Amino acid sequence: ETSCLAVSPICNGVCKASLTTVASGLNNIYDIATDSGYVYVVNANKGNVEKFKLDNNPKSATQPTVVASNLVNPWGVYVTSNYVYVSDTFNHQIKRYPKGGNGATAGVVVAGGNGGGSAQNQLNYPYGLFVDCAGNIYIADSHNNRVVRWAPGATTGCTVAGNAGGKAGSGLKELNFPIDVRFDKQGNMFVVDSNNYRVLKFVSGSSTGIVVAGNGQQANGFNTAIGFYVDACDTVYLGATRGVIKFPPGTNGTGIPVLQVGYTGGIAVDNTGTLFVGLRGGNIVQTCTLSSGQVTTPPPTSKTNMDLSS
Repeated sequence: ETSCLAVSPICNGVCKASLTTVASGLNNIYDIATDSGYVYVVNANKGNVEKFKLDNNPKSATQPTVVASNLVNPWGVYVTSNYVYVSDTFNHQIKRYPKGGNGATAGVVVAGGNGGGSAQNQLNYPYGLFVDCAGNIYIADSHNNRVVRWAPGATTGCTVAGNAGGKAGSGLKELNFPIDVRFDKQGNMFVVDSNNYRVLKFVSGSSTGIVVAGNGQQANGFNTAIGFYVDACDTVYLGATRGVIKFPPGTNGTGIPVLQVGYTGGIAVDNTGTLFVGLRGGNIVQTCTLSSGQVTTPPPTSKTNMDLSS
């Protein structure tokens, strides 16, 4: 995922082309992000984030640059025009690195960093994250069963979904082990509510979710989902046990296969409609070109500050 509200112009995508390997030599792939000719991969077991150049040169798939290191079981990555944000999950913090870094920089703690806990200045195993155009960081604070927003320079976060006290639940104002968060171009928030086997949509300004994917059944693969993407038409894509599945608006049941490739880690879609898939079994990242019957113009860059406070 790249900065602000830019999304792929493809709606309800179908993988038409054969797969191409763009990154290899990884060890336990979690989240993936793309930006300006590169793919960024969370290499969890090595405790780093690696950047691979997308130039059709086979050597590039084996010669990454480390942009973040010395992390403990990192999970999420998000790339903006200047920075790479990473969930340093087992250290209960979010760290920010310069986009052009080589891994030698220690990184700056921009959220959490006060040990694991449920206070507003703490995180408890943060997973996926999203950074809006104003620099606010939205974090799936998994063990606290909430999504928190951390403003630039803030020392505390604000709960925008779930229970501020960390209690799990299954109501539409509650979450149970959220693992990722995304926004569409209208500023609506989508949360993978993992242990409730669903994705909730929170309309901008509301703290009550709407179920847009999943029917509460474990068979959907929500409890194993790692990859997460929302396209220009609010189709939800998940990377799960059997590959990539999608949930077009209004079809929230068991999902539709996009790519059946086995246990899938992170997924991402760039602004040309290329789907990036982390294959956990092979420890590689592959791509295919998405196509659909409906194509929209990508939204312009926005400076919207998405306020979801109740």
